[in-house]
Amino acid sequence: MLLNPVGSASTNVLQTITSKVTANKSSTSTTFASVLTATITKVASSNLLIWASWSFNFAYYCPVAFVRLVVDSAEVLRAGELWDQTQSGYFVYRATGLSAGARVVDLQWALAVKGDGTFRCRPATVPEGAAITVMEVSV
Repeated sequence: MLLNPVGSASTNVLQTITSKVTANKSSTSTTFASVLTATITKVASSNLLIWASWSFNFAYYCPVAFVRLVVDSAEVLRAGELWDQTQSGYFVYRATGLSAGARVVDLQWALAVKGDGTFRCRPATVPEGAAITVMEVSV
């Protein structure tokens, strides 16, 4: 039973947007590069609830690689680990104190050492992907 469906009179959800990777992407960069971006225009006195998930493959063994979540050009969460095949993960973040207006949420990836391999996200050909869902809620 769904007690507070989105759009009902009793919910505090103002809007929800979802963005996902639909075309194959890859990166060999040691500088963080965007995998996926979502933009939402929020009102004053609201928070953003952010879910970002990924399933990436690594073409060659990499000692360390990173994935991070960025809100309005500021890193808010980071994960780093050994990558040797497909790795999956997610971030859940509550962004508070943001002013009204357009807000940009970005999922980024980077290698720790140049030449260690290739990050791949290939939703068009294999079961890999990335998605960001941003929900604006009143406070």
